[in-house]
Amino acid sequence: MGKPANWRGRLPVIARCKAELSGSERAKALSLAKEFIAQSRHREERYYFEPHARTGVADTQFVFIGDASEIPLLARPGTNPFEYRLSILAGEGDLVIIGGQRNHDFENYLEHHLDLGHRNYLQVGQTFQKNGAPVSVTCLKDAGTYASLRTHVEKLGAVTLVPHITTGAIWALARQLGKDTGRPVNVAGPLPAMSILANNKLWFAQVVRRLFGEDAVPAEDSAFGAAALAARVHSFSQSCSRLVVKIPNSAGSEGNFPISSSEISGMGMKELHQYLVDLLSKINGQTLYPLMVQVWEKNVLTDRSVQLWIPHPANGSPVVEGVFEQILSGPEGRFSGASPARIPEDWTKKLAHDALMLGQVFQDLGYLGRCSFDAVISGDDFGSARLHWIECNGRWGGVSVPMTFLNQLFRGLTPPPYVIAHRSELVLPYRSFSEGLEVLEDLLWHPGGTEGVIFMTPSGFEEGPSLHFLSLAATTEKAGRQAEEVIQRLTEIH
Repeated sequence: MGKPANWRGRLPVIARCKAELSGSERAKALSLAKEFIAQSRHREERYYFEPHARTGVADTQFVFIGDASEIPLLARPGTNPFEYRLSILAGEGDLVIIGGQRNHDFENYLEHHLDLGHRNYLQVGQTFQKNGAPVSVTCLKDAGTYASLRTHVEKLGAVTLVPHITTGAIWALARQLGKDTGRPVNVAGPLPAMSILANNKLWFAQVVRRLFGEDAVPAEDSAFGAAALAARVHSFSQSCSRLVVKIPNSAGSEGNFPISSSEISGMGMKELHQYLVDLLSKINGQTLYPLMVQVWEKNVLTDRSVQLWIPHPANGSPVVEGVFEQILSGPEGRFSGASPARIPEDWTKKLAHDALMLGQVFQDLGYLGRCSFDAVISGDDFGSARLHWIECNGRWGGVSVPMTFLNQLFRGLTPPPYVIAHRSELVLPYRSFSEGLEVLEDLLWHPGGTEGVIFMTPSGFEEGPSLHFLSLAATTEKAGRQAEEVIQRLTEIH
């Protein structure tokens, strides 16, 4: 096997938003990072995992692990076609690890219809998966799966693990592979302790306040027990019309529990406590504290996501790759899609600049890899609006994967206007993935084209109530209409 191409051509990082920090801003970011470094385990972790595993991306073959089950509330025992989303970034010779049932039609679509090259697949042991074990744990603990993975790594010579989110289990797997094969194993993400911090909404709010002041985040507080939670909710309900209880380390709407103040008005503490117990009952197992209690923003003009790549300091400053408008639906604020932002230029500059400041703190703390920051702009109009930072996603996500994929497809050129569709809770008739493609034959994107639909997962065909795809067209409006046409056709029963 020939040497893989430069990794930057395979996972392209393109700065589409210009932002720059002054010397004093860099110093402020470094000073704040140093305060957190004193509390971190970064040095101890690095010494433990090196030299067998190390953080970084190298010119090697990639091993993609799209499992997200280690994020609270996202565990999906058995088949999970959503795992395929990260695999659209794979190329010739890469390895994709799948924990659920493989979808050969979708794999054929990626290789032949989209012309993405032949990738190898490893389906992990199903005994572990039936119990809901994360894929990384199965790879490490199931003897047959680990032996297959080790053989792949030995054949490839050196690899970079590209997980959806880097966790202790991912790093343990990388270390064991490096130790047993004697080959360097890179991990395209931060060490475990930094990953935990980056994906914690309470910690992120603390960083934002220290950088930009108290008003840079919505009013929030933490609750370390059931009694404290009831007290916090009661207190917040006195001064706002709507609030939300959040699981700080879950993802998006899965960990959001919105509450209308009018609904709990007049409740005694005992009644409110039971109300909250019932509200949080969807959490499987014991409720883990602390929880976040936060004011739910009103008069929201737009929800924004700023996408960054944070390299090793020796390779430059954090890169702001884009500002996106997020489409949220349902009372929980469920992510339903996104498109490149179209807002006043001064707001784009403000978002990019502040995100770069946050990214600089992360880099100074030792963070490496994919990262995004979510914010809302609220007010009567953009002239008088306020910016509030909501959360950090220290992982690949529903915007960064398709954004990077389009950079791959268009090789340094600006992609055409597009909409990312991430629609859930649809009522979809059963059909194979190949049958679904036939229904949409005239709308499908083909290599070399600038319009059409590209599917990111096989979800919504054989199983699942969700569709994940890209819609490319001459304008964003046309791309949006095309996305609705896709959903209409696939929800029709023939």
